[in-house]
Order: sequence, then C-alpha cells, then structure tokens
Amino acid sequence: MPPPAQRATTRKDRRAAAIHAAAGVVLATAAAILLLLVAPAKHTEERDFLAAPICPAAAAATGAPAATADCLRPEPFTVVKVVRDEMKRTPSYELRVADRDGMSGLVPLKGQRPVVDVVKAGDQVTAWYWRGEIRAFGFRGKWQYTDAAPTDDFSLPAAIGLGLAPFSLAFLWSAYWLARRSDRSPRLVPWQTSIPFVAALGIATAGAPFGYFMSTTAEALRWTASIAMSIALVAAAAMVRCAFRDRRKDTDTVEIAPLVPTREEVFAGAISGDVPYSEKGYRTLVASPGRLVSSLDPAGRMLRKAVPGTLVVERVRPVHRTDPVLYMDGEALVAECRDGEKQVLITVGAEHMGWVLGALLPDGPAPVS
Repeated sequence: MPPPAQRATTRKDRRAAAIHAAAGVVLATAAAILLLLVAPAKHTEERDFLAAPICPAAAAATGAPAATADCLRPEPFTVVKVVRDEMKRTPSYELRVADRDGMSGLVPLKGQRPVVDVVKAGDQVTAWYWRGEIRAFGFRGKWQYTDAAPTDDFSLPAAIGLGLAPFSLAFLWSAYWLARRSDRSPRLVPWQTSIPFVAALGIATAGAPFGYFMSTTAEALRWTASIAMSIALVAAAAMVRCAFRDRRKDTDTVEIAPLVPTREEVFAGAISGDVPYSEKGYRTLVASPGRLVSSLDPAGRMLRKAVPGTLVVERVRPVHRTDPVLYMDGEALVAECRDGEKQVLITVGAEHMGWVLGALLPDGPAPVS
C-alpha cells in the first residue's frame, strides 16, 4: 500500500518550521554583526595600532594624553615577578611590574616569548602605552604584546561569523521547506533538508579556519566563497539525483526478507497503536518462531505482552516525522500493520526488522540462526 503522493503540512512540521526560522534569523543576525561590524572594527583598530608613531620626546616625558592619544608612549617599569598560569592547556604569562613611584600591577601577556621567557625580577622593561593602556613590553630590543594589544583580535569574530553564516542559510531553507514543501516527503530526515545541512557543515568547516588564519576578513570571505561555490554545486547535483530517484519510485516501501530465529531474539523496539499490547515504556521486543512479544524489561524476561495472530503486516517503510515513536538508535524501519480496523506501527532497528516479520508469519520459512 504506497503512501499518497502528497499530504497536508502537519502541525508538527509548522512548529518545526517556526523553530528553524527563528534559529536561522538568530544565526544570520549573529553572523552579520560579527562579519560586518565586530571584525572590521577590530581590524581597523589593529591597523591604527600598528601604524601608530612613537610619541614626541617632550610629550612622552610629560605624559600629555590629549595630544598624543594615537601615538606610542614609552614608560620605564621594573619587573617584580613573572607569573605563570598552569591552569590552561597552554600556559599563559603575566608580568607584575612596578613604576618609578613603587606602584605595581599585573599585566597579562600574549604568547610565551620573546620577553617573558628571558626577563626576571629586577629587570628594567619598557611599557608601551597606546590610548591609555599598556599594549606591549620592550626588553633589549624585543617586543611582546599584552592582552590589551589589538593584534589578531578580528580573527575569532571572523571565524565564528563564517562558521555561523552557512548554518543560518540551512536553517532558513529548512524552515521554508517544512512550511511550504514538507508534503512532498514524510520521512523523518528528508534529503531536501539533510543535504543543505551537510553542505553548510562543509562550508563552515572550510570558512572558520579561513576567518581565523587569513590576514583580513575580506580575504577570508573570498576564499570561503570559492569553497562554498564548489560545495554548493556538489550539493545541488546530489539533490537533483535524489529528485530523479524519487520520481522513479512511487512508494517508500522497503523490501525486507523475513527471518525466523532458532531461539528468542531480544532487541530494542516499540509497538504503537490503539491496541492492548501497545504500552508506554515497553521498548523491548522478543521475537521467536511464530511469536512476537513486547516487554518492559530491557532483558525481555518478564512483564511481557504478546502480539496476537490477528496482526497483519502491510508494508515496511522508513520512519516518518508523524510517527508516534521515533527510534533514535541508528537507522530504523517501521512495519505498518493492521489488527482488524486499527493501524499498528512496529518501530525497530533496520537490522532487526527481519526477525519481526519472521515472528509474525503464520507459516514462516525454515528457522535461520
């Protein structure tokens, strides 16, 4: 009995469409903020810092901040202690330094060299101020940036933004399909939405490293776009292939050969329907020659409910989104059955469906081990 070619969009599909649309909008907004606002602002700040000149000697001596906000002002400090933080996988360092008046403070550093690995207590270092904060320390001609230095700060926002953008498009497409096109496939995981999500994963996997390691956001976008075009072409070809395959098949019935076990076979599964042997919590099935029972006991030894001989299997198919029981452990199949006028669904793993069919045969084939 093949399923109808089309069906009405269900309330569950409409609810899923709303959730996917909300997720898509949130991800798209976050990606836009990170790629269009945060990353460019961080990159501009880095360029300004790297291009900043050293303050004139007179201004540096007086520390006049108003006229020299965008220049580098040196200040001498004495190292009090080098602090090593071992709590992280990669150790981080801080310098406790004191100024000429004896006031001390702890300054986090970027990286593990080339200053912090050679200085020791009592050494004189030069702190370089920019816009009111210490951005680097100098020692014997070498510089090491502090955490306040705006170097490479755009990389993480760019990487996150390029990772989120493809998934936002996949969620928005999924929302549209669930709301307007879900009548074309009742399957739990239709290819119409799964292929775009796989493509989004591929683009995000390529785009995030580009965002992190490229020298500019624009360069990362160009490289990500080139990879995205290739992945999109492959995804489009896969979707066309699936569409032609569906046109050749007018049913989603799966052919499974019945297998009659020589002994009781216990496996996960559930029976759904308005029948006495369908009970909440009974997620174990036991198949034997000419007999199928459901059990509340995971070992299938007690609290059993037998399936009567009036149950007739009509067909086997994949799991649908509207099924009351969604089998989540690996690939699953559903046996559509009738018990008089009532529909009964038996959901089990694909590898166990043969045992179900064999147990329900009135005159089964020879048992197989």
